[in-house]
Amino acid sequence: MQPAKFISTPLEDDQVIRIIAAAEDRATVVHEPDLLPPIRYVADHKGCADFVRTPEQQARWKARLAEADFLWDIPPLDNLPAFGTAWAPKLKGSSTFQMELNRFPMGAAIR
Repeated sequence: MQPAKFISTPLEDDQVIRIIAAAEDRATVVHEPDLLPPIRYVADHKGCADFVRTPEQQARWKARLAEADFLWDIPPLDNLPAFGTAWAPKLKGSSTFQMELNRFPMGAAIR
């Protein structure tokens, strides 16, 4: 089974296409734009602050996080279902920007 990479923050379509192409047959890239807030500007990895998921979307969101081996970016902490990494038991790593690591909880080691 291929590792799953979940695009967990807003990302422009052309960048998603590049990630899928780069993954080739080494990973499954999961991108479900309806689970992510709309982008406000280019390179906006947070999205609109007033975005709310439906109960069905929230269930899918939690499932995608739980299934992910890798994340494209760490979602805002207020979007995560629990503190630490309990929300992503398979998580091995994240593609993120150094400045974003400040919002990841201390002690939330990624195995």
